[in-house]
Amino acid sequence: LVYRFLASTTSETEARAVSLLFASSPFVLFMAATQLDHMPALVAIWLAVAALPAWAASDSASGARRYAAVVGVGLGAAATIRPYDAALSALVIGLFQLRELRRNRILASSLAVQVLAGCVPVALLLAANAATTGDPLTFAYDALNGSAHRPGFHVDPMGELHTPRRGVFNVSAYLLRLNAVLLGWPVPALLLVTAAFACQRRSSRWDE
Repeated sequence: LVYRFLASTTSETEARAVSLLFASSPFVLFMAATQLDHMPALVAIWLAVAALPAWAASDSASGARRYAAVVGVGLGAAATIRPYDAALSALVIGLFQLRELRRNRILASSLAVQVLAGCVPVALLLAANAATTGDPLTFAYDALNGSAHRPGFHVDPMGELHTPRRGVFNVSAYLLRLNAVLLGWPVPALLLVTAAFACQRRSSRWDE
C-alpha cells in the first residue's frame, strides 16, 4: 500500500526506496510483532490513503465511486480498531478531497458512496457489540476492563484521579523527554521531514 501510493505520486525509484525503508524500519517491525492494534489500524488507513491518487485522477463518476468506496472501507475498518486515529485520518483525507472537488466536480457524487462504504464495517462492529454485550454502543473492551480505561478525566485504573492539570503535567513531561529520545517515536522525526518539505521551493499537492 505504501508503494502503491508513492508510485502514483512520486517517481518509481523513490517509491521503491521508501517502501523498502518502511518495511525494514525497526519501529514498524517491532509494532508488527506485537498483539497491539496499531498495525492493523495502520494497514486500514493506508488502504484509504493508497486509493486517493486514483480517486483524484478519476475522469468518470463510476471510477471515482469505485475508489471512494475503497477509501470508505479503509477508514471504516480503522474506526472499528482505533476510532480516534480513524477520525483524525478521515479529517485530513476529507479536507484533501474537498479541495480536489474544486478541481474536478466529477468527484462530488463519489463522497456519498465513500460514507456508505465506511458505515459497513462500523455497522458490523455495532452488530457484534449487540450480540456479545447486549448493547451496540457497549464495547467488549469496556465490558472487560471497566470505565476507568476510557479516555477522559476520571479515576484511572491505578486509582488516581486524572485531571486537566495532571494532563498538562503529562504533556509537559513527554515534551521534556524528547531531549533524550528525539527519534524514539515517529512524531519528532516527522517534524524534521515537514521542515524539509517547507524549505522546498516547489511542492505538489501530495506533499501538502
